[in-house]
Amino acid sequence: MKVTRIFVDCEFIEDGKTIDLISLGAVTEDGRYFYAVSSDFDESKANQWVRDNVLTRLEPSETWVPRAVIAAKFQAWVDQFLPVEFWGYYADYDWVAICQLYGPMIALPKGWPMYCADIEQWAIALSAPVDILPQPAGPEEHHALKDALWNKTSWETLAEFARTLVPL
Repeated sequence: MKVTRIFVDCEFIEDGKTIDLISLGAVTEDGRYFYAVSSDFDESKANQWVRDNVLTRLEPSETWVPRAVIAAKFQAWVDQFLPVEFWGYYADYDWVAICQLYGPMIALPKGWPMYCADIEQWAIALSAPVDILPQPAGPEEHHALKDALWNKTSWETLAEFARTLVPL
């Protein structure tokens, strides 16, 4: 059975103790996507960087939905592709934000892996050139769906590089 890779990105507010999901973007290898913005995040806790680089790129607030709705819709979307791998870029906090939609880690939906693979770690493991990944999307950077699409392109770039390596 073929595993579907899902490339994810989240925008969030974090203070070193908590991670508060703002938005979640995900895209499959064949380009199907999921995107949602939470109506539950506490904007007053956003630092200036998040205000300038994330909040300014969000869709109008009337399209935002509660975390519980995001959790249910994301699970239904992901479950149609099982089995899956999740991939992100510097994805540790993104993965925590996704897992927290479902409660503790042991409450992740059935059939989901309990980890997210990381593109940057794969690049290091491959000894890929430092500048191999495509440039970020510029002004579109820090929008969860656009960053998830960048993650997909970055993974494809590394996969092509990996095919050129000669096995030892």
